[in-house]
Amino acid sequence: MIRFKHYYRRKGLINTIHRIFQKIKDLPFRKPEILFFVDLAKLENKERTIPNNFRIECLKSEDEIFRDDLIVIFENIGEEIMRYFMEERFSQGALLWVVKVDGTPAGYIWSIERRTIRPHYFPLTADDVHLFDNLIFEKFRGRSINSVLINYVLTELKRDGLVRAFIETNITNTPEIRSLEKTNFKEFGLARKCHVGERNFVIWSKVR
Repeated sequence: MIRFKHYYRRKGLINTIHRIFQKIKDLPFRKPEILFFVDLAKLENKERTIPNNFRIECLKSEDEIFRDDLIVIFENIGEEIMRYFMEERFSQGALLWVVKVDGTPAGYIWSIERRTIRPHYFPLTADDVHLFDNLIFEKFRGRSINSVLINYVLTELKRDGLVRAFIETNITNTPEIRSLEKTNFKEFGLARKCHVGERNFVIWSKVR
């Protein structure tokens, strides 16, 4: 509901109604997600280079985010939903990686070690890390910022001693799939999941 409220503020009533009906329509026919994996031990040890006008910051709490940067993030995500995410995720040890272009926040990705925020397709081990909820803000899209951010994060996670990294996206999310293909991630499966009570049901499909 928080997401729809923010969507309504940005897109208006008609577009929001259309969005709601589309989501309801898609529920019984939910497409599988593509799961990606990377063996961090096989990444090159050299430092990941990024464009000179890029800067990537790793943040452990809201207090570490500059106020002006927080305002930009709120404008693109919505203050209510972003504060909810930060409270939930920072409290569980997740990290927020913010990429800036010419000093302005252009997007972010979250990471968490050894576990996932929500029930996942499989349990993670002590050497694993999950990347999730990555977003490049609308006016910065089409510049390969997402792949630059992810490759940088993977290199940093390797330095921290992590061994395996995982990420997933819906099979219909073509822009995200193309972006991940520019990173070190490789596809390893298709799956659907459904969380009922305390049980997580997973259905695996054939690889594309």
